[in-house]
Amino acid sequence: MSCLLGIKTHTALSMIVEVGDFERFEKAPKFASFLGLVPSEDSSDTRVNRYSITKAGNSHLRKLLVEVAQSYTRGNVGHKSVALKQRQKGNPPEVIAYADKANERLRRRFYKMTLNKGVSRDVAATAIARELACFIWGMMTEAGKVSVRGKAMAKKFVRYKEGSDLYSIGMTKFQALAKEAGAVYKIDGMALVNCKVFEKFLETFREF
Repeated sequence: MSCLLGIKTHTALSMIVEVGDFERFEKAPKFASFLGLVPSEDSSDTRVNRYSITKAGNSHLRKLLVEVAQSYTRGNVGHKSVALKQRQKGNPPEVIAYADKANERLRRRFYKMTLNKGVSRDVAATAIARELACFIWGMMTEAGKVSVRGKAMAKKFVRYKEGSDLYSIGMTKFQALAKEAGAVYKIDGMALVNCKVFEKFLETFREF
């Protein structure tokens, strides 16, 4: 969690201790609702009116995230301070990539809201806190971890040769070709491998 901008040891520990099991929230918006960071609503059959956040949740964590959101109100998009790099050091690459994506998106969104749309800084910071809560949920739950691993896997490449020419292919495409070649197939939902076909298929591929 400390891979995210503005979240240090105290904030991370507070989140973990007070939330406990993040898995008890089925989706990210439900976690944001638990923190009282979702807008209140007055709806009828013909109209939907949304107002300020409900504040009907854990006030301590809500205040912490709103304070953390202030870190996204300054600095250049994509910039990583020495302190942030140090906090990220030693974490899995996919977690760092997930945090970097969140940091860039939230900082860019804040500038877009305040500079392009004329939204006040306080309202924009609260919106950033709400989305940050969703990113935290994704980082701390198994559903989020699966998503992170899936995206990281999609970025891997397989290098292969055809004659003297060297090519690169995405891991997802590689897996699809293996299936088409009959090297990998499914029976009753179970993945099976034809070892002879697969070994021959792999002769021209080398993952890096």
